[in-house]
Amino acid sequence: MGLDGGTTATRSDILRGASWALNTAEASRSTRGGCIGSNFVHKGETVERAVARTSAWSSCALTGAELSAARGVCACRLGRLYDKQTIVEFILGKLGKFTTKESTFMVANVLGDEEKSKATRHLRSAKDFFDVHPTQSKDGDGFECPIRGVKATSGVDFVAMRPCGCVLSAAAVKAVAGGRDAATAKTCPACDAPSSSEHPLPINSKDPDVLRALRAACEQIHEVEALAEQEARKKRHKKHRRDRATDEPQPKRLSTTAAQSSSSRE
Repeated sequence: MGLDGGTTATRSDILRGASWALNTAEASRSTRGGCIGSNFVHKGETVERAVARTSAWSSCALTGAELSAARGVCACRLGRLYDKQTIVEFILGKLGKFTTKESTFMVANVLGDEEKSKATRHLRSAKDFFDVHPTQSKDGDGFECPIRGVKATSGVDFVAMRPCGCVLSAAAVKAVAGGRDAATAKTCPACDAPSSSEHPLPINSKDPDVLRALRAACEQIHEVEALAEQEARKKRHKKHRRDRATDEPQPKRLSTTAAQSSSSRE
């Protein structure tokens, strides 16, 4: 563009966004309803954002491998999705237990990359993730809400119920809760399993406030676990010292009579 004989924008999403902005512009200087200035920035959803959302719902957050409900899917405390076998191998690898050559390379690649290592810092043990059960869409393309049939990649909020792990739209959970917050739902709308005291986990949320709250809760849980582990370590150390003291041979002590005889001989 720019009268230099170059290419002309023909991508439909750009043209639709520009057309909508033109027709709804307030500062109109045209009979068509508005004008687009030189500093115009289309505020609609970009292709990159849509691709990122699709990738988050279709690929393992750790390796990028395709997610499959048949293979098993897990979610971490931040609401990211992982292939179950991959995340188990990763946790074992961080503990120095490698099951396959592929898992060894995978752990090395993740921990050797500064950005990936920082992104997986919250994955410390099996307690940091749980099984989720997303519903395959009827057309076989991705996941959907089993109650409302809305696609997970449509941009609406999705949550995972705990402890059952059913993945469904937040709107479906709110409907069961009588229009109130999804956290007040006492049962899962998909399987009728009772909900735990933990709130439904937002899945692949892009809301900064939600992500900040999830990360803060995750850090708090890790602090509590660290203190509990420290106390357990102290108790094990004390028990070990007592056991060693019991196992060591004690010096023989003379009886009172023998001590008196020894004194008289002196």
